[in-house]
Amino acid sequence: MTTNQHQSGSIHAIVAVLAAAALVGMLGYVYYQNAMGKNQPAAPAPVATASYCLPNEKLCFDYPQQWQVKDSPVQGMGSAVTDGVIVANADGTTMLRFQSGLYSVGGTCGEPGVRVRIDKTTATAIKGDYLIQGITAGDTRTNQVYAYQAISKNQDSTYTASMELNSSSTVAKTGEYDNCDLGMGIFRAKNIKYQGDSTWMEVTSATDPRAHTFKTEAEASAWLASDDAHKAYDVLRSVHY
Repeated sequence: MTTNQHQSGSIHAIVAVLAAAALVGMLGYVYYQNAMGKNQPAAPAPVATASYCLPNEKLCFDYPQQWQVKDSPVQGMGSAVTDGVIVANADGTTMLRFQSGLYSVGGTCGEPGVRVRIDKTTATAIKGDYLIQGITAGDTRTNQVYAYQAISKNQDSTYTASMELNSSSTVAKTGEYDNCDLGMGIFRAKNIKYQGDSTWMEVTSATDPRAHTFKTEAEASAWLASDDAHKAYDVLRSVHY
């Protein structure tokens, strides 16, 4: 009888020790989880936005409430109506230019031999067969408008960071291209016509072609990674009718 009681007491003691060890382990895990949670950076607060629609083309976009939308008149053909606004951050260093009602667009694709690396591209809500009406053979335009950002290596060995809207099939995917592969950064307007013909829209960060030009590629990449550049890209990808 004494032996059985001794064995029973030993078992109870072992169970008690195991239970205490499990409790200590559980409390340690909870403490660790709480400590890790306190060390995690807080999620960024959502950016409050406002909406703006071009009065004639009716293209709309969302932009940070602390930014500004300023008139930037565009000279149209004859009696053609146009839209022109600049969307800028508080200090005016990051800007997007929206122009509509453009007609008889000409010119070249830019400096020959310039290489462009597209780092990010997003299909926007703007799509439709009207975007490809009347295109000629060899034209790379599609029925989808993309927002994209890129870095160009210029002939003088500087680097330009930019972002724009474009309906070219080339900008549908990231990669490195010749500047002329991208085509002109324009797409067909949906609502504004001139003498029965479609007009064009241009939306770009190049309010000044050299505004975001840097000595090194790392500096250009750093600008595209900045908070204001992210907000500007969000403006571009929000476009819709």
